[in-house]
Amino acid sequence: MASLIAVLSSGKGTWGEVYELLNIHDWDKVFLVTNQFGLENFEKRFNIKQKIDDGKIEFVILDFRKSEQEIINELKKALQDKVSMDVAVNFASGTGKEHMCLLSALLQLGVGIRLVTVQNNELVEL
Repeated sequence: MASLIAVLSSGKGTWGEVYELLNIHDWDKVFLVTNQFGLENFEKRFNIKQKIDDGKIEFVILDFRKSEQEIINELKKALQDKVSMDVAVNFASGTGKEHMCLLSALLQLGVGIRLVTVQNNELVEL
């Protein structure tokens, strides 16, 4: 599990879990799937500028109001040739639509996924 892909969207308190995941494991790369609001506010709230500057974190900025197919196509374009055959995925934040689009894009790219979360300050694979 060298890369983490996490939806960073709606859901009270869900950004904290994503932040914990960023810090609980030494990921080669982290992709945060979010909108403009998430980009502007997550970085400020959790002070992750250094990881962004180091190239460890990449934001995939989407308009979640678009159709599912448009979102899937944008995700595939953004992630193609950037993710390995096996990635860790977290769906703690966001909506069902956003989760389905990410899952569909990853499957269409032929990527294997491992669902991950944090429990008792440890990375847990579900």
